[in-house]
Amino acid sequence: MEKGNAVKNLIKKNQLMITALAIMIAIAGYLQFAGTNLEKEYLASDNTEDLSAVDSTDIVTDMESLDSDVEIVMEDYLDEDMQVTGAIRDLADGETIRSARFMGTIAYFVTFRQTDPLFCADLSDPDNPQILSELKLTGFSSYLHPYGDHLLLGVGYEAEEETGSQTGVKLSMFDISEPSQVEELDKYVIKGASYLPSDYDYKAILADGEKNLIGFVCDGEYLVFSYDEEKGFQNLLTYTMSDWEYWDGDASCRGVYAGDEFYIVDQDEVLCFDMNQDFTLTDRLAWN
Repeated sequence: MEKGNAVKNLIKKNQLMITALAIMIAIAGYLQFAGTNLEKEYLASDNTEDLSAVDSTDIVTDMESLDSDVEIVMEDYLDEDMQVTGAIRDLADGETIRSARFMGTIAYFVTFRQTDPLFCADLSDPDNPQILSELKLTGFSSYLHPYGDHLLLGVGYEAEEETGSQTGVKLSMFDISEPSQVEELDKYVIKGASYLPSDYDYKAILADGEKNLIGFVCDGEYLVFSYDEEKGFQNLLTYTMSDWEYWDGDASCRGVYAGDEFYIVDQDEVLCFDMNQDFTLTDRLAWN
């Protein structure tokens, strides 16, 4: 009996190791693909008149260092002499751009100083781009991601309205079914939280509207959420990655899923959770 259990445990460990290796290979392949310059490849092609030829929802630009004299410039909006043909200027005086997302001919971008205006712009006319709506909120989203047919997920920080001082990490879900009337459907604030590795690497966030999973590291914990149109954000998992006060694995920590199992992969181990059992930890494989 003991020998049979030992064999079963060995098989289970081997299965977990094979799964872990497959995840690592998949992540490595994805990172290699994500590192290619799609924009250069696209511009060198014959499809420069059709912006939809590129899945622009996957193009995220870090524009935090830009000032508020914003020019929205798409590749197709430059003439043969590389001169700007259309621009939107004089928006959000004194604020900085914190995130942007291009979805077809519509662009969403967030600026911030004390409050968070979420702008929606129509870029269908290269000579005359137009602001369709502006939604002012407290805090700001440092990352935007399409979440289903008519939703836009924002991950960032909550802040005091009067001072702009950050008070925690915030999830926001926006209804973008009508670009001229964008609204925030729900928000979830993790009070006191202060650091998101996704500020520097957007691949640190798992956002899958079809699977209805949102996962990311925050202050040394890996968090998983889902979104319900009636109940809003639901916290499915909060897992402390390390007891060390200054854990240094947050930049490399990733969440992935396969079937009904959710995996957290970091520099030291792979953790396996059963999503059908309220994210119960079922196994782990340590590298050291």
